[in-house]
Amino acid sequence: LVRGIPQTKWLCPRCRGKGCKYCKNKGKLYPTSVQEIIETPFLKATKSKRSSFHGHGREDIDARCLDYRPFVIEIIKPIKRKIDLKKIEKEINKSKKVRVRSLKFTTKDTINKLKFAKIDKTYLVIVEFEKKLNRKRLKEIKNLTKEPILQKTPLRVLHRRADKFRKRSVKKISWKILGKKKLQLKITGETGLYIKELITGDEGRTKPSITELLDNEVKGISLDVIKIHTKGEKYG
Repeated sequence: LVRGIPQTKWLCPRCRGKGCKYCKNKGKLYPTSVQEIIETPFLKATKSKRSSFHGHGREDIDARCLDYRPFVIEIIKPIKRKIDLKKIEKEINKSKKVRVRSLKFTTKDTINKLKFAKIDKTYLVIVEFEKKLNRKRLKEIKNLTKEPILQKTPLRVLHRRADKFRKRSVKKISWKILGKKKLQLKITGETGLYIKELITGDEGRTKPSITELLDNEVKGISLDVIKIHTKGEKYG
């Protein structure tokens, strides 16, 4: 529900959780995470010390996910196994940062299904551009749904992911002018489509892009996931 929070624990890359000067002896780079907020009442109830979090995809730290994302939280070496999930759900939802619903016991098979499922997502994005918007060129944004989007691995994640091309599609896109240089975009994209790069072009690594179509560089992006679609769902 908030920006600036990772989905899983982000251990310090230098000390791997032990604590050092770089992380100010905290062992991690961010105070908390979605995983830690959800795991806290579980660890207390099961008398366990740690968990493993398996989510269907994830978002950037500066993005919010305002729809419910399927996930499995695996409690490692629980001492107590009979727990009240409704009570735990209420405890988690006291947080102002994370909300869960419909908790139930599951199996390891569900983890595999989550990891390999292809589920499209709809994003609501506020974009501020460097120059004044050219209203006549805005209609060209619709062309993004007519051809595959070619994306090389984004520069921002290139240090930890292989540099390769991928083809993804924009299923639906619409926009609303919010100001002379500000635009609201509603984008439904195929699983794996990098939305920020679809907008910025990522120095030419994503083609076509909104920056390219509008001939206008991006100054700032605010991104929310507003819908995680179920398989076979139509986009009305």
